[in-house]
Amino acid sequence: MKRTLLFFGALVALCGSLAGSGKPNIIFILADDYGIPGVGCYGGIYKTPQLDALAAGGIRFERCFSAPLCAPSRGLFMSGRYAFRSGVLDNGAGGELTPQNCVSIAKLLKGVGYATAMAGKWSQLTLLSTPDEAKAWGFDEFLRWERTKANGIGSQR
Repeated sequence: MKRTLLFFGALVALCGSLAGSGKPNIIFILADDYGIPGVGCYGGIYKTPQLDALAAGGIRFERCFSAPLCAPSRGLFMSGRYAFRSGVLDNGAGGELTPQNCVSIAKLLKGVGYATAMAGKWSQLTLLSTPDEAKAWGFDEFLRWERTKANGIGSQR
């Protein structure tokens, strides 16, 4: 079975000052090598009670389109631009997509009062390695992990 790396929350809205504002909390989960058979709420064969509970109280995608590789999918989500426009064409370097030339989803949500956070495997995007770079993209909180040769799983930054 392939190891599944989950990207939890490109955006997580804080409850604090926004709790009474009527704005919904947003949790976006992007997973590599993971499909509909892996999620119970979509009729999958595995039990996923926590994901099922989130889906029961929220909005689920019934149809979606994605890029064939993880970095272009991340670039598409971050910028709203197709890979041929963002320059993130493969799992190599992040192409031309930078916080200076991109109005990211995090910046848009911050503009309407959301607090944002991201955690996960985002090593392919240019200028998203440090907390300061994450702030330039519009994220308040930041945790990135990546595969290393030493441990084979993830190390945090």
